Amino acid sequence: MVSCKNCGEKLFGNFCSHCGQKADIHRINWHHLAHSIPHALFHVDSGILFTLKELALRPGHAAFDFLSGKRKPYYHPVFILILVSGLCSVLYAAWHIPTFFASVRLDVLEHGSPMLAHKFFALRVAFMIMICSVGDFFIFRKQGYYFPELIIFNCFVFGGIMIMQLLLAPLRFLGMDSAWETIFFVLQITLQIGYCFWGRYQFFKAAGKTRLMVQILCAIALYVLLIALTGMFIVKPFLKAL
Repeated sequence: MVSCKNCGEKLFGNFCSHCGQKADIHRINWHHLAHSIPHALFHVDSGILFTLKELALRPGHAAFDFLSGKRKPYYHPVFILILVSGLCSVLYAAWHIPTFFASVRLDVLEHGSPMLAHKFFALRVAFMIMICSVGDFFIFRKQGYYFPELIIFNCFVFGGIMIMQLLLAPLRFLGMDSAWETIFFVLQITLQIGYCFWGRYQFFKAAGKTRLMVQILCAIALYVLLIALTGMFIVKPFLKAL
């Protein structure tokens, strides 16, 4: 009978029933080292790669699967948001890229309020998720989702949006102070709005349902308007006053 190398409990499966450690613990070799170092630094494993693929191809279906209980293959969307938001803050500050609507320069904000600058994208995406989740809860209440479930759904959607924003940051940087700046701005906004629609189209299963598709379009238009007005008339004046 084999015993757990961590606690000494007798093993009857792939995991120890007492402490949960894997039964097949081997000596550390190059394969183990190659996996454990990035996992320790970034918690990167097959789950995050699978989740990134799902966010790229089927964000609404991925959120539906996650809420339906198929959670093991997925990296938690909240952790993806935290990771990508941090990377966006670093790039936007280093490359002096202004944000949308509020036109915040994180490199300038960093001089007055470093903590706010470092957490700006995380705070902004949390605010947008709450706006969209509240709206989805009332506009699509017949779909029968709990409010916390809609928060997780929007975490999936905004995870994809933040990844898109991160990938397009080099274009925003290269196009600054040129005629391309407006083109790249419109391109990014169009892709993000389209992604919001696509995620809801999949999640709420709107195929062939014209009324539901119109509801989704109206909801997204409302969310964009609320976010834009908040950025221009609340966030921008507040940050200028700091």
